[in-house]
Amino acid sequence: MQGVTFGGSQSAYSHQNQGSGDQYSHMNDLERSIIEFLRSHRVGDGVHVAAIGRAVKADPPMVRSVLSLLPVVLGLN
Repeated sequence: MQGVTFGGSQSAYSHQNQGSGDQYSHMNDLERSIIEFLRSHRVGDGVHVAAIGRAVKADPPMVRSVLSLLPVVLGLN
């Protein structure tokens, strides 16, 4: 873990993800809902956009739009 520093009482072994609220606080409600749904429903073959839309109460085109931007929102690009 070169280049990683920890402040205060944190250690390399402390649980860094203290709930999705902190990690995804920069996201809007829909983005956060979709991420939380995907994290809680890990499926090997994926999840249909309509199923995600029903679960988060959003129409599939809106879900598709959020999913297309997710790598940018998560800082993966």
